[in-house]
Amino acid sequence: MASEQPQSTGLLELLAWIEVHKKKLIAGAVVLTVVGFGIYVHQLRQRERQDAGARALVEKRASPGASDTRPRVKPDEYLEVAQRYPGTSAAEQALLLAARGFFTEGKYPQAQALFEKYVAEHQGGEWIAEAEYGIAACLDAQNEPKKALAKYQQVVTRYSSDTVVPYAQLASARLNEATGQPELALKIYDEMARSKSATLLSAEVRARRETLVQKFPQLAQASPSTPVGVTNRPGTNFASTNASAPQVRP
Repeated sequence: MASEQPQSTGLLELLAWIEVHKKKLIAGAVVLTVVGFGIYVHQLRQRERQDAGARALVEKRASPGASDTRPRVKPDEYLEVAQRYPGTSAAEQALLLAARGFFTEGKYPQAQALFEKYVAEHQGGEWIAEAEYGIAACLDAQNEPKKALAKYQQVVTRYSSDTVVPYAQLASARLNEATGQPELALKIYDEMARSKSATLLSAEVRARRETLVQKFPQLAQASPSTPVGVTNRPGTNFASTNASAPQVRP
C-alpha cells in the first residue's frame, strides 16, 4: 500500500495541474490543429500545382500527328508555363525549353539570359549541366571563343559524370583548333578516345582527330591513335560541328 500512495499522489497532482492549465492546453491544441491543417492544405495545393504544371507542359510538348499542322511551340509559350507554375518541375523544364527555343531561332542573348536564370535559381537542379552547357553554346554562337571555351571547360570539370560532358569536350577541342592550339585539341580527342563508354560520337571524334593530324603531322608522333568511345544522353540531339543548345529530358 505504501508504494501505491506516491502513485496516487502523483496522479492527483497531474489532474490538478491539467485543471489549472486547461485553457492553455485547449488553446495549444487548437493552434496545433490549425497549423497542421495549414500545412496539409499547402502540400495539397503544391501537389495540385505540380500536376497542373505537368499537364500544361505536356500539352505544349505534345508531338503533332502526321496530319497535324500546328506550328512549333514558341519560347514565349514555354515562359508562360514557367511563370504560371513557379517552383514546379514543369517550370524548370519550361524555362530550359524556352531558352533552347530562343537559341534555335538565333536569339542567342535571350537564350543565354534564360540559361543563366536557370543556373541562378536552380543550383543542384536536375538540368543544371544542360543549362551551363547552354550558356557556353550561346557564348560560342556569339563569337566569344575565349569565354565559351572557359565555360565548356567548366562544364567538363564541374559535371564530369554527366553525359553532356562529351559534347562540351568536342566543342572545346574545336575552339582550341580555331584559336591555334592544336596540341590541346589533340589532347582532348585522345582523352575521349580512352573512354570506355558508348560510341555514338566515335566517328565524329575519329574524323576530327585524323583531320587534325593530317594538318599538323608533327602531332602524330606525340599521340598515337586509339579507339574512341563517348557517351550520349538519351533524347539529346546535338549538332556537333557548331554550337548547339541541349535538349531537355522529359
